[in-house]
Amino acid sequence: MPTSGLVLSLPMDPIRAQAGLQAANRLPEVAIGAPVDGRFLPATIQADEQTTSSLIKQLEAHPDIEQVSITWIGLDEPEVTTPTHDAPTQEVPS
Repeated sequence: MPTSGLVLSLPMDPIRAQAGLQAANRLPEVAIGAPVDGRFLPATIQADEQTTSSLIKQLEAHPDIEQVSITWIGLDEPEVTTPTHDAPTQEVPS
């Protein structure tokens, strides 16, 4: 499933910034990181394209979120690893 990395720019006013943070936290599909400099909020969305687009529009429409920057999009499926067996080792003659 695609993953989008975002940075939400919050207002300078701490009360409005807190309101923007709370608005983003109310969307269960949006994973929020720790605010940077009190204004910049890293976030990720892991969802299909339609859901991601809808969530970004909701964030952009909120009056206490000044800007939504899409910083990264991952389209790769996660790699499935299979266990490997250790090859027998040979002793090196000394």
